[in-house]
Amino acid sequence: MGHLVDISVEGMMLLSPEPIKMNRVFQVGLELPEEIAGGQTAVFGAESLWHELSNDPGKYWVGFQIIDISAETIEKIRRLIDECL
Repeated sequence: MGHLVDISVEGMMLLSPEPIKMNRVFQVGLELPEEIAGGQTAVFGAESLWHELSNDPGKYWVGFQIIDISAETIEKIRRLIDECL
């Protein structure tokens, strides 16, 4: 889908090689660093809300709202934000 640019427990923004259609629901797998979750993948549902062309030709900013996420995954994302971002 793209490269993670920003994340919170409510949403995320990616830099993608293609525009992603709005109002689509995806099951997202986010590979977490070893020190956060032992290299596990956080899996959650996210809905695409917007996209726009970036300054980098052929790449797009894409915004998502996280819509389906477990309490355990929320905690892992909070740790990721606190310790790595």
